[in-house]
Amino acid sequence: MVKPQVWPQRGGRSRVPLGRLRPQKPILFELLNATALTGIELTESCAMHPPSSVSGHYFNHPDSKYFAVGKIAKDQIEDYAARKGIAVTESEKWLAPYLDY
Repeated sequence: MVKPQVWPQRGGRSRVPLGRLRPQKPILFELLNATALTGIELTESCAMHPPSSVSGHYFNHPDSKYFAVGKIAKDQIEDYAARKGIAVTESEKWLAPYLDY
């Protein structure tokens, strides 16, 4: 169970800025025996080798809901572009696979 003092937003998603994880990465790798179990090594700058390796902190909550993005209508693209302060054509470029027109 998540304590409200630690995680007040139930079901929310959060992220930790990557720079903050750097000091803990060697400690976590050692505690988890990550190099021996996966073959992934840390460089001096705490990058992982091979470069295609990824790591992260994953938090689960029983009330979390995940969903796929459906098709986006023209009015939604216009609204999104206005809120982001970008041109409609730019938002269409980045969201092209999801356009419904």
